[in-house]
Amino acid sequence: MLWDSPNVTGVCAALPSTDLGSLTSDLPSGDTLRVLVIDDDDGDGNLVRHWLTDAGMNVDVVTDLDTGAEALRTHLYHAAVVDYQLGIQSGLTVFDIIRDASCPVPVIVLSGKASRERDLVAMRAGAAVFIDKSDMTAAILDGAVRYSVQQARLRLELERQARRDPLTKLHNRASTCERVDQLCGRSLRLKRSFAVGILDLDGFKAVNDHLGHSAGDVVLRTVATRLRGTIRPYDLAGRLGGDEFVLAMEDIDDREEAARIGARIVAAIGEPIPVGNHTPPISASLGLVLCEGVALSATELLAMADSAMYHAKRCGRGRVVVVDSNAPSEPRYAERGLRSAMGAEAAVSAADSAIIPAEPFELVPLPRKWAD
Repeated sequence: MLWDSPNVTGVCAALPSTDLGSLTSDLPSGDTLRVLVIDDDDGDGNLVRHWLTDAGMNVDVVTDLDTGAEALRTHLYHAAVVDYQLGIQSGLTVFDIIRDASCPVPVIVLSGKASRERDLVAMRAGAAVFIDKSDMTAAILDGAVRYSVQQARLRLELERQARRDPLTKLHNRASTCERVDQLCGRSLRLKRSFAVGILDLDGFKAVNDHLGHSAGDVVLRTVATRLRGTIRPYDLAGRLGGDEFVLAMEDIDDREEAARIGARIVAAIGEPIPVGNHTPPISASLGLVLCEGVALSATELLAMADSAMYHAKRCGRGRVVVVDSNAPSEPRYAERGLRSAMGAEAAVSAADSAIIPAEPFELVPLPRKWAD
């Protein structure tokens, strides 16, 4: 029902103090926050809308979980305010909806029958704040929403940092393996092909040995920037460690396309990289694995890409090797002359499906063990 008690004694286990209004001055107020309210009591829902609108927020109010679920799936909200009990349904079901919709929205849970037990249940379900309706004020609600949004932003930033390489800001090994596993599952379900690649820098050790590790850091950051600028926005570039990078690219139709993309990447990395008064000779060797509908793990695909990359190095460096996880009996090829690849026309041989680019490429068959 309506809240008309001025007392500030609500149960707010997620907060350092029950006086949420006192926190408001320290919370972000420059943003226009969008809040979803789910409450089956029209009076309470309208009061929450009034208070939050007066606090400068945009507010949508719905009275049932089904409508709330649709709103969460189709709109961007900074926070949700949800009644603990919605008729015969538990308002805590909203946490399942949020997980299914992959929208990490902080939730403030309200209850007209607050108790310590309800507080703990709500917190364990994922509530950012739990508030007794009988003790609610406009200042408490405003502070609760802003506090929850701020904490959610901090948590997301920490999660983002945990998934990124601190030097290059590319995805780290854990994040990359997770993405490759997702692509494997997607490929099995939809029969869509993708490519995974490992790229290693040629000549990088000499940079560290002769110019120092700070110069090496410049090279690594430059390579990261060039990788991001060469692949598509929805593809992934990561750093496994040292001078080894990884790529995960969706919807790669065939080895011809993989080779063209690989050629662009290696050509971009091979452009001069000034480091102070020096321009060390840096190139890249790239191993790509094309995969479609094969039940392989990220670990297995990365191992295949790693082996392909080392074969590219053995063939003379500055090259691409493309292998197909679906056709282990077919010959594989390394490609040379990548700088000319940008303007070269390529064709596919119907006889053995090998990539046959125009000159000045030289195709080098891989050792027979690759076909076993």
